[in-house]
Amino acid sequence: MTRGMTRAMRRSADVAGADVRPRKPQGGTPRHDPKAGARTAHPTSRARARIKGQSGDPRASIVSPDLAPDVFFLRVKLEETGELFRVANCRNDMTVRELKEELDLMVGIPFNLQRLQFLDQGILMDDATLRFYDVIPGAVISLCIWHYDGWTELVLAAVEGDPSKVVSCFFQY
Repeated sequence: MTRGMTRAMRRSADVAGADVRPRKPQGGTPRHDPKAGARTAHPTSRARARIKGQSGDPRASIVSPDLAPDVFFLRVKLEETGELFRVANCRNDMTVRELKEELDLMVGIPFNLQRLQFLDQGILMDDATLRFYDVIPGAVISLCIWHYDGWTELVLAAVEGDPSKVVSCFFQY
């Protein structure tokens, strides 16, 4: 013990150290233990899988939500036309409202007329996050248009590419 330690500190250190295994040397080559037998220098594939956080089971190909990337992409299918859009830079903490605002610029449909659905969970609420709905990277979200003031007809006319139909949609309402 060092000279600056009190008698009580030495006693508690001696008692605490009584059941402790001898420490391994830090750095350099490890001590060879003849009782341990031969050991491989590299961990096995199962050990490497455990180190990386995988189970080692080849059937476990589903990515854990904890291992999901911070930024990912989603696919959004416009149900009225069948078009598929790729939305990049999505995050788990992104709200549905933020996703709708991104789609507003990408698809051209105002966010207040968008109705998003994922799996069978019904309409996604604006204040909820993608994590709340268990949206995974690469998932397909359905985008429908609220049937309000002829927006559905306008979108279908725009997809057809016929300017006369687009103009008639404006004057219809």
